[in-house]
Amino acid sequence: MANPLVSVIIPSYRHERFIRECIKSVILQSYSPLELLLIDDASPDGTLQAAESLRAECGVRFVRTVMLSKKKRNTAVSCNLGIDMAQGKYVYLIASDDAAEPNAVQELVQVLESRPDVVLAVGDCSIMDDASRRIGWDADRRGIPLEKARFKTFGEYLRLNIPSRRRNEFGSYASLLEGNYIPNGYLMRTDALRAIGGYNTSVLLEDWYMNLQLAKLGGMVYLPRMLYRYRWHEDNVIKTYGTEETGRKIYREIYALEEAYCREHGLLSIIRRRHPDSLHSRWHRGRRRVLKAVNHIFYINLTKRKFSVFGREFHFL
Repeated sequence: MANPLVSVIIPSYRHERFIRECIKSVILQSYSPLELLLIDDASPDGTLQAAESLRAECGVRFVRTVMLSKKKRNTAVSCNLGIDMAQGKYVYLIASDDAAEPNAVQELVQVLESRPDVVLAVGDCSIMDDASRRIGWDADRRGIPLEKARFKTFGEYLRLNIPSRRRNEFGSYASLLEGNYIPNGYLMRTDALRAIGGYNTSVLLEDWYMNLQLAKLGGMVYLPRMLYRYRWHEDNVIKTYGTEETGRKIYREIYALEEAYCREHGLLSIIRRRHPDSLHSRWHRGRRRVLKAVNHIFYINLTKRKFSVFGREFHFL
């Protein structure tokens, strides 16, 4: 039986430096058939022109290639346009500054083909810098050399690779209501995306909201293998959501939208506990501030046999 068509959607914006590497990673996929749908959000640089320079290679590799620029809106609008145009059974979404490992689509399709109850499949992500060198994150999510990193993959940062952790509840609605933890580079059922109406273009964190809607339709599967390369650089969109106040706005918005569903399904206790204005959340924010202040004065790491006082490090035998 022939493989199902997969629609690869690339929403792009101001990634002239990275878009060719992104497209090349799709060209090098071990899976066929694929179609490529690149929707540029009116980039002021040469993103679309850089993509067009690969038009001939794409014409040979893909059953259909679409590269277009639309009026400036946002990433969610670009994704929805791609979903509307998609002819594939599945949609593979890849950011224009990231890249996919050669076996990514193949492995994720195998999951969805064998599990009709699953609407989304995703693997782990390695982390790379703006020069495509592999790096890791420290405790504050700063990019550092891999050998010094506390988190060497996105899955480690999200605590997805701990044995048995979230194995049975990965992608469940209740667990996602606590916070978004789905890595990038996922494959989704096209009919499921259309059933939920695609992305909500007005929410601050459209990925989290979409994942919650998909979780209402079916399960999700995580593969603890690196199938995606996530780029960490100065212009990451996620960094615009890095402030505490913005994070609280995101939670307030999502919980307001989901309150009626949670009331109907007996999940309001999660919202009440996790809401940024709840006593529980305020207590934890205060606790984190105190611990951060204490760690600034004195910090000890027994594993590395060192301690610091007001930022000055000392080692002990």
